[in-house]
Amino acid sequence: PKVTVVFQDLYLWPHLTLRENILLPFRLNGASDRQVALQELEDLTHRLGLEECIDRRPHEVSGGEKQRTAVARAVLLHPKYLLLDEITSALDIEQVAVVLDLLADLKALNMAMIIVSHHIEFAKRVSDYVYFLDDGRIVESGPSAILENPKSQRLVQFLDFVKKAR
Repeated sequence: PKVTVVFQDLYLWPHLTLRENILLPFRLNGASDRQVALQELEDLTHRLGLEECIDRRPHEVSGGEKQRTAVARAVLLHPKYLLLDEITSALDIEQVAVVLDLLADLKALNMAMIIVSHHIEFAKRVSDYVYFLDDGRIVESGPSAILENPKSQRLVQFLDFVKKAR
C-alpha cells in the first residue's frame, strides 16, 4: 500500500490474537506475501518487545502492547507513507525509545511519516519538519528547530506549559 495509518483507537479485532491482528492484511494477499510477513514478524515482534504477548488477545494485554501491535501491523505492510496519530500515548519511556529507534530506521529506508504528537522530545528527535496547530490552524511551521526557538507566542506558551508539566 502507499499509505498506512495507525489511529489512536488502534482498531484491533478483539477475537483475534495480536499475531492474527498483525497478519490480518496478509490473508488477502498471496501465500508468498504471507511467508515474507511471517519472517519479518519474528524480527519485529522481538524488536518491539511483543514476544511474551503475541499470542494473547487484545483484552489480555496492556495499552502499550496494543499500541506496539498496531505499529507492527502498519510497518509490516511496507507503506510509502506512514501516518501515526499519538503513537507514544500509551507507552512508557523505555517503549517510546524502542518505537523511536524503529521510526529512525524506517526513515533511513526512505519511508515518509506524518506523526501527530504532544510528546515534544519525541517530535524533536524524529521530525524533519514540524507543524504546530492550535484550534485546527497552523500557527507555526518549520524545521524541528522551531521547538527550540519558537517564533509565535502561542508555541512559546505551549512549550512553557510542557516544561511546567514535567
